[in-house]
Amino acid sequence: MDFKDESFDYVVASLILSVVPDANKCFLEISRVLKHEGKIIIFDKFAPKNKKLSLLKVFLRPIISVLGTDIGRSFEEIITKNNKSLIVEEDTPVMINGMYRKIVITKVH
Repeated sequence: MDFKDESFDYVVASLILSVVPDANKCFLEISRVLKHEGKIIIFDKFAPKNKKLSLLKVFLRPIISVLGTDIGRSFEEIITKNNKSLIVEEDTPVMINGMYRKIVITKVH
């Protein structure tokens, strides 16, 4: 993104991390432009927290990915790789048996 570091108090990422080719790179940019004590608000579909994908989703994932979205992307993997200065304040399943989640993150450093 063409913004200076720590440009925004809030970054809203609605249905973006499941469609970009490199979710880790996207998330790094989101956190880079976020100010200290700023918040990231995410609404997206992710693999279920602490559960494996169902057999149906494992089968459908490559097909659906061709259409431009990844139904098996793991938020836990993204945050583990990129949580140097971030705290997950909220992680709430909101739709379709937890497939969609509302996640609120605060930048602490």
